[in-house]
Amino acid sequence: MQYGECCYTANGSKAWSHDVVYAQNELLEAAVGTKDEPTAEIMDVIQGSGKKQSGEATKLRQAKHESSKALFAIQLIEDLRIQKLKVRVGSSGNMVEPVGTG
Repeated sequence: MQYGECCYTANGSKAWSHDVVYAQNELLEAAVGTKDEPTAEIMDVIQGSGKKQSGEATKLRQAKHESSKALFAIQLIEDLRIQKLKVRVGSSGNMVEPVGTG
């Protein structure tokens, strides 16, 4: 598999497995994250065969990263919505008209 300018391989009967490649290359896993907590760099990992695609284990890590990113965005939007509601409702519980709209 390839990350940046470097190609990574594994040894053994399951050397074809990207999970094994990550396990045998600590620096690679440190750069792209673990199976449970992939970093944004996982999106730059491709097969070393010259194809611009990823193996199944890498695709799963990429999907997990994208899912985590989406959940984070949802949380930010929800937090913003709550903050906007707090601005609209005064301490007495009455609606407060934003400045410059009246």
